[in-house]
Amino acid sequence: MLSLALNLSVPNYGVGIHSPKGRLTLEFSNDFARTESLIDDIDQLLSRHGYTLKDIQKIGVVQGPGSYTGTRIACTLANTLNQVNQTPLIGFSSLELLAHQSITSRGIFIMSLPRTKYDVNAALFSSDGRSIHRMTQDFTWPLESMLKKCHQFKEPISIIGQGYDSIQDQLLSSGVISCHPKALTIDAILTHTQKVAATQKLILPIYSEPRV
Repeated sequence: MLSLALNLSVPNYGVGIHSPKGRLTLEFSNDFARTESLIDDIDQLLSRHGYTLKDIQKIGVVQGPGSYTGTRIACTLANTLNQVNQTPLIGFSSLELLAHQSITSRGIFIMSLPRTKYDVNAALFSSDGRSIHRMTQDFTWPLESMLKKCHQFKEPISIIGQGYDSIQDQLLSSGVISCHPKALTIDAILTHTQKVAATQKLILPIYSEPRV
């Protein structure tokens, strides 16, 4: 199946295609890089495998939380391709994709991705070693509040992702927190797009809410 993946929400930004002939990806330095030529970039990737935009059978798009502008651009492009070519869509939370990319063992995990200098987008997940389960919705977590809460944990918890560099040493000092800096990859988005059925006709951006 020919699939297209779009990520303009979080690092690593980029696009990619998966086809019977293999995978091709293109990463951007930021969420605004090459957005004006995005369709041309996708078209060039497709042409290298002998395809056109009309041949795409499924589109997976990161719908946030993340960059406000980048997320809107990616969702708009996916929705346009659906309207023009009736290509099925599937939207993914950036944090949930990071969980599926990174979690390989049992435990409790905090997924973290940068939002501003002072807070992150976050979500909690658990794993029994075979499947991953969401424990919270995506939410905005001020770093000060994150640090305070993490120091209350009594059992081991892993923080995976980015955005918490300024408090990492303090998190590690708790004795129960382990930190694993990772970025979401286009390859992981393509893999998940291949696994999940695409049935949506409209993708809307996800904006995380402050944790109460």
